[in-house]
Amino acid sequence: MNSIEIHLILNHIPILGVAFVSLYLVIATIVKNTFMQKVSLWILLGVALVTIIVYLSGLRAETLVESLPNASKALLQLHEKVARISSLTIWAIAGITLLGLTFLRGKEQLFQNFVRGILAMTLLSTSLFILTGYLGGQVTHSEIRSTLAVGLSTRSITLGVVAIMLVIVIAMIVPLVLHKNQFFEKGQNKTIGGSTNWQGLQQQGKHSSWSEDIVTSITSPSVKSVQQASAIAPSFWSADSAPVAQLLSLPSTNASHPLLGNAFTRPAGNTPARSDSWPQEFGSEIQDINRGVSGQHTYSSSQLQNIGQSSFEQSKLKGQEYIPLVEENTKPLPVAVLPSKRLKRRKPLLVALGLLGVLLLMGSLGFVVIHKLKPAPLTLQIIADIPLTGSANRFDYTYLDPHSRLLYLTHSASNTVIVFDTVSRKIVADIAGISDVHAVAVASDLGLIFATSNTANQVAVIDAHTYAIIARIPVGDSPDGLIYDQVDHKVFVADEAGQHDAVIDARTQQRIAEIPLGGDAGDVEYDAVSHRIYAVVATLNQLVTIDPVSDKILARTALPGCQGGQDLVLDEQQQLAFVNCADNATLLLLDLASMRVISTQSVGNNPDLMALDSGRHYLYVASESGVVSVFDEHGRTLKKVNEGYVEAASHTVAVDQGTHYIYLPLQNVGGKAILRIALFHP
Repeated sequence: MNSIEIHLILNHIPILGVAFVSLYLVIATIVKNTFMQKVSLWILLGVALVTIIVYLSGLRAETLVESLPNASKALLQLHEKVARISSLTIWAIAGITLLGLTFLRGKEQLFQNFVRGILAMTLLSTSLFILTGYLGGQVTHSEIRSTLAVGLSTRSITLGVVAIMLVIVIAMIVPLVLHKNQFFEKGQNKTIGGSTNWQGLQQQGKHSSWSEDIVTSITSPSVKSVQQASAIAPSFWSADSAPVAQLLSLPSTNASHPLLGNAFTRPAGNTPARSDSWPQEFGSEIQDINRGVSGQHTYSSSQLQNIGQSSFEQSKLKGQEYIPLVEENTKPLPVAVLPSKRLKRRKPLLVALGLLGVLLLMGSLGFVVIHKLKPAPLTLQIIADIPLTGSANRFDYTYLDPHSRLLYLTHSASNTVIVFDTVSRKIVADIAGISDVHAVAVASDLGLIFATSNTANQVAVIDAHTYAIIARIPVGDSPDGLIYDQVDHKVFVADEAGQHDAVIDARTQQRIAEIPLGGDAGDVEYDAVSHRIYAVVATLNQLVTIDPVSDKILARTALPGCQGGQDLVLDEQQQLAFVNCADNATLLLLDLASMRVISTQSVGNNPDLMALDSGRHYLYVASESGVVSVFDEHGRTLKKVNEGYVEAASHTVAVDQGTHYIYLPLQNVGGKAILRIALFHP
C-alpha cells in the first residue's frame, strides 16, 4: 500500500467526522442534552488529531500524484492549499474547544453559548473539508472537472474563513464579558449564615439518606437544642445542614419570627407526624431566600410538622410524636442582601452595547473582506463591449492574425471557435463541434486553421475560407497550446498531460513526430529570429529549446523562482522571453541569449495568458482571479505600471499591434458573454 492509497483511505475521516460532529451537535442542542454536547466536543478533538495524520499523508502522496498521467498540477496545488486552510481551521476549533471544556465546567448557561459558537465553527469546517475533497477528486479525474475550481482564490478563502471565525469568537466572548461574575465564581454562593449553599441544602432535603440511628437520636424528646443534636451526630450537622438545625431549634412560644412570622408556633395537643415530602411552599421559601427576596411567609402547624419530617426522607417516624427542638434564645436567620437594582437596569444596556459592537465589527470585517476580494479596477478606457454568441461560460486562448486582422476566440465551454473581425467589429463565424477547444494557430500561407480539442485529444483542421472542419488529427493526451512554424510548415502542439510535444506536418495534416518533454507541457512558442521552438514544462519548471528541423531537444533551462510554468511570450526583437508561473503568481523575464533570469515580478493570483504590445512596450498578464497586471518593458527590464481587477475569470487577453487596443473575452457580464475592447492608460 503506497502513500496515495493511505491518503485516499484517511482523507474521508475529517470530511465525515466533522460532518458527524456538526449533526450530533445540532441534535444535542435541540434536545438540550449537555452530556451529548460534551461527547460531540470530545469526538471533535479526536477528529482534529486524526487530521494531522491525514495532512501529513497528503504531503507524502503529492510527489507520486504529480507523476500520474492525468494529474493536473494546478488542481493539485489548489487542493493542497485548500487542505491546509481546512486543517488549520479544524485545529483552531479544537484549541478553542479544549479551552471551553476546561474553563466552563459547571457553568451551564455560558457553556450553552459556547456550544452554539462551536456548532457554527464546525459547519464552516464541514464546508471547507467538502471543498477540499471536491478539489482532490478532480486532480486525476478529468471527466468530472468543472469550471467551479477555475478562478478559485485561496487568498479569498483564507480572508473569508478568518473573518467568519473572528465574528464567531467575538460572539462567544460577549456572554463571558456580560456574565464575568458567573465565569469567575468558585461554585459556592454566600447565603444565609454566611457560607451556606442553599442549592446543596435543597438537594439534601430531597435526595440525602441518613441512617436510622441518627434520625432516632436527634428526634428524641430528650434533645432540646441544636447543640445537643450536634453532640449526638456531629457528622450530620455539617455547615450545609446548619439552616435545617436552626429551623428545627426555633422556640415553641407564640413569638413570631422576623422572617417567617408565626410559622413556628407549637400547635396545641399532639399532632401525628406525616411522612410526606417537603411542602412546595418551603422549597419556594428557600429559593426566595437564596435569591435575596424579602417578605413574610406563614406556615401552618401541619406544614411545620411536615417540614420537620421531610428532612429524613420518609423514615420510620410515622408512629412517633413530633416534638420540635426548643432553644429559648435562638437568633433570627439573617436575610440575604438585595441585588443592586442599578445593575438590573444596566444589564439590558450592556447587552445592547455588546450587540452593537459585534454588528459594527462584523460590518468592518465585511467591508475589508469585500475590498480585499475585489481589488481596485484596472485603469482602462472601454471602447466597446461586444455581445458574443454562446453561453456565459469559459474562454481560453485568443489569437489575433496580424494579416487578416481577424481575432480567434476559443469558447472552450461552448465547444466553439468564434471568428471576430476587429475592423468591422462583427462576428464572422462560429465554428462549432470542437470539444473543449483550447488554442488556435493560423497557417495563412496554407489557408488553414488548427485548433486543439482538449478532451477529444485531437487537433481540428479548419478551412480558413469556408470555416469548415476538414480533418481531425489524434495527438496524445490533453492537447493545449500550439504554434505554427511557417518556415518548416509544421505545427507544434503541447500535450499538457501527455508530457510531450506533438509535431504535425501542416501540408499533409499528419502527425510526424513526438518530442518527449518529461513533464506536463504548458505553452509553446516559435522564435522566427533564432528559428527555435520554446516549450514550458510546468511540472519540471523548465524552458525547453527545440530544433524545428530535426524535432530534437537542444537544451533545458531551469526556471528558478517559478512554480507551475503556464504561459510563454517572446519578444523576438530583444530576444527576451516572459514566463508566468501559476502556482506562485510570478512572472519571469529571461535573456534568450544567456538563458538567465534577469527579472522576477509578482502578478495576479493564478496567472494564465499574456499578450505583448511591441509598439508601446506593454506586457499584459491576465489571471484567473480577474486581475490583469501591466508591465512596462524598456531597456531589457520590467516595471509594473498598473494592476487591477477587470471581471471574474478574465484570464485571457490579446493585443492589436496597430491600434494598441486590448481584447478581453469575458465569460459572464450580466449573464452574457462579451468581448471587451479597451485601451490602457498608465
